[in-house]
Amino acid sequence: MINKKVVMLHGWTDGDISDMPEFLPDNEANWIGWTKNELEKCGYTVTNPFIRYGYKSEYKDWKREIDKIDIDENTVLVGWSAGGAFFTRWLGETKKHVKKLILVAPAKILGVSKDALSKVGWFNEDVIHNPQSNFEKFLHFKLDPEIKNRVDEIVVFVSNDDEWLVESARLYAKELDARLIEIKNQVHFLNHQRPEPKFPEMLKEIMR
Repeated sequence: MINKKVVMLHGWTDGDISDMPEFLPDNEANWIGWTKNELEKCGYTVTNPFIRYGYKSEYKDWKREIDKIDIDENTVLVGWSAGGAFFTRWLGETKKHVKKLILVAPAKILGVSKDALSKVGWFNEDVIHNPQSNFEKFLHFKLDPEIKNRVDEIVVFVSNDDEWLVESARLYAKELDARLIEIKNQVHFLNHQRPEPKFPEMLKEIMR
């Protein structure tokens, strides 16, 4: 019997994740925790890594935690924001074969994105514009287009109302031949930007 495995990784925050309940990966008040609970009811093995100090950690620190997880060709990877950027970079480096890669509002520093980030106000100017910041270095990598040959399917979720994320999602979709799914008025898929924690579209994509 094939062990159906899912790994869902949260994104970057501008602070300690333990102080932000909506980012706690097993909290059913957010869509990651809700999705985990629903999948486990259906017999999936779900791992939601907890990178507590991700906001001040480098890519290698995130990688150290993810490398501890058993990820193989039967695994579905779900990455939210910088978590999506991480999985894309990680798959390019490790050459791993996985069943599916699902990116939710995947982050990447692109042309107009820095200005858009500043307008949103999620991160301070030093974080966004300092080329030596962990945020800048974390997202500064070259996409490996060969990932699509080692993943059965790639899906990108994006909303319609955040310029830099729309730009980023289109880049991923183009480079990786991914299927782009737009859900209107979700912004960055944060709790206060969505009507409820339920994410049936995500559940459908993982299980299909």
